[in-house]
Amino acid sequence: LSAPSGSSLIGYQPTGTGAVSTTVQSKLRERVSVSDFGAVGDGVTDDTAAIQKALAASLNVIIEGTFLVSGTGTLFNIRNDHHITFNATITHSTTSGIVFSADGVNDWVLDGNLAVYGAGNGNGSETALYVKGCNRYKVYNVLAANMYGWGIKIDPGTYVAPYADQGKFFGCTSYNCYYGLEGTPGTGAEFCEF
Repeated sequence: LSAPSGSSLIGYQPTGTGAVSTTVQSKLRERVSVSDFGAVGDGVTDDTAAIQKALAASLNVIIEGTFLVSGTGTLFNIRNDHHITFNATITHSTTSGIVFSADGVNDWVLDGNLAVYGAGNGNGSETALYVKGCNRYKVYNVLAANMYGWGIKIDPGTYVAPYADQGKFFGCTSYNCYYGLEGTPGTGAEFCEF
């Protein structure tokens, strides 16, 4: 049972009428934590690679802790049907790049409490959350601060209104960012609920 496949040999039966039997392995794989992929979450160790691996491995990911991330370009891609649960503070150590990006994906949720801190405040391309050409998404309690660029940026991409960016934002805040929240008429924000 101590082998990597050992949990596939143990059955799991939820309580309640109509519950379906499965294995412990299947049940444990329903959600993954970034710590399953080596994230330390101490705010000192660079956890970029571990978070990337967790997001690529599962549609249901838990990110809890204090994380240091680095890099330019897009660090973390949100996928179709992604449900990411947070109780986290993430500090991005470089002045350019997108921390979380949802580009042309639908039916995703960022849930919980997430604070994303950038490297400072200035005119640059650093962005905490970039949403482009997405539908049917929800974003809960995201704080974006100290970004060299945008806190939260909404862009319709190639979708045509009224279908672009029909998302909902609840309890989101942006401060000390060069642009804060951007999504003006014609860019998709008019179809979002804040």
